[in-house]
Amino acid sequence: MYNILVVDDEVEIADYLHQLVKGLETYEVDVYKAYSGDEALTLLGRNRMDIVLSDMKMPGLSGLDLLERINERWPHCLVIFLTGYQDFDSIYTATKMGSVQYLLKTLEDHEILDALEITLARLEKERRTVRCIQKSEPYLVHQLLEDGLLSRDENFWNRRSTIELLEELGIELDVNESVYIVLAKFDFPVRSSGITECKNILQAAEMLNDHLVSNFVHVFTSFREQYLVSLLQPRDKTLNDPQSLIWGNLDLIQTLFHDQVKQEFSFLLESCPVPLSRMAKVFDEMTDNLDKQIGAGNRGGGISSVAFDGTDLSFRSGLHFERGLQLLHEYLESGRKEEFINLIDAIFSSSGDLYEAYISISLILYRTINTFGLYEEINDQTGLLHLFNLEEHLTRDAAVNYLKTVSHILFDKIELKSKQRVSAIIESLCDHIRNHLSEDISLVRLADFANLNASYLSRLFKKEIGQNLSVYIANEKMIKARDLLSNPRLKIKEVAAEVGYYNPAYFTRFFKQLTGLSPAEYRNSMANVKNREDM
Repeated sequence: MYNILVVDDEVEIADYLHQLVKGLETYEVDVYKAYSGDEALTLLGRNRMDIVLSDMKMPGLSGLDLLERINERWPHCLVIFLTGYQDFDSIYTATKMGSVQYLLKTLEDHEILDALEITLARLEKERRTVRCIQKSEPYLVHQLLEDGLLSRDENFWNRRSTIELLEELGIELDVNESVYIVLAKFDFPVRSSGITECKNILQAAEMLNDHLVSNFVHVFTSFREQYLVSLLQPRDKTLNDPQSLIWGNLDLIQTLFHDQVKQEFSFLLESCPVPLSRMAKVFDEMTDNLDKQIGAGNRGGGISSVAFDGTDLSFRSGLHFERGLQLLHEYLESGRKEEFINLIDAIFSSSGDLYEAYISISLILYRTINTFGLYEEINDQTGLLHLFNLEEHLTRDAAVNYLKTVSHILFDKIELKSKQRVSAIIESLCDHIRNHLSEDISLVRLADFANLNASYLSRLFKKEIGQNLSVYIANEKMIKARDLLSNPRLKIKEVAAEVGYYNPAYFTRFFKQLTGLSPAEYRNSMANVKNREDM
């Protein structure tokens, strides 16, 4: 799907171009329109645009001003100017500002569409190239980290080639700042193929990444078949106690990984952030310590501090309780039921206080039940009187299973309510479309009506209805146009206006494209059928 924005201060031209561009057949497109440069900036700020097709001479924010803003904030967006013969000075200025194309306003419709097809083909080729690069990224990241971990050159990370590769891979690592190093060792069976083991290592890394990516730049790779190496650099230098945050998530993920994958691993976390220039030396010491089973054993872990001050290794164990509760909130809000249920087990298995764990989880469930107005419904399925009464459960397992049962029901009820809400939104949207076919029912306007992001609305509509929003609108316009054409007193241009086409020529093209007949031919065929019926 590609997003195209048409910009022109002349309303009729903008409307006509909007309808014209929607007629592109080779690529699936969503077409937006704006009647000024300022309105275009608003749309650009709310939706990703691939191409902007703009008039050059506009009052207020001109086409050149718009190009400058786009280059600053959305450098991957392509700009095509529609211009007259007299605008070559402006074209020259535009070409000096970056990659830009221009089309003469005197071009025929099919020539404009052909030019857009060529531009879209170029974008498609670039996307395929990006996808190819993305497929090779894990190998490039692995090679980069492996070279850095083994290099004895303290300037490795400050080399120009290294910095350029980091930029090309989109890795935000600041080579002038220190990193926290995590080394995990997986206890795989002696006889193993290597494929499953590699997948398990990367799965653990992705779990850690999901929990820490908002606070840390996280670069990781597998190493020597049974190790995971993670470099973590705080995004905010004022982040409070980053080491504890990493430790808590490592401990949590270790428990979750054991429960879900049935796999054990040991880990070491370097106690102090390490300058990249010293990373290879520290990594050697951490590997040696972990190989000697420091921090190993059944789901073991430890914090290493030997790299800097020579003190003994220190260890901390136990789940970071508050972080576990925070994750429960996150999983509940994002609808991640299985992870929520598994985390309940992890919290109870790690908490030394059964009552505190039970009451804390009960409170999270109770608040969400009330927020969605689900108390009566869930109470009918499983009594909620026991929610805050741990004593009502005969065993620890009974208490945990009760909370998990309530959680299952709650997730299912929320999902049902969400589906009902979506159905109501789409039904209301369809009614709005049918009742406003003569008005602007572009994706942007419909998104405003539904109070949703335009791209999200487009995906939601297709998922719910089974066809693109643009196709649905075209079909509704066609249904109404056919009905109106059956009235011989209406002129074809009046019928066109009633379904939102203020250029009769374009309405004729649209109608013929869908029916194989022009509006006049269709009206004549209807009259012939009626005459035969009257005979």
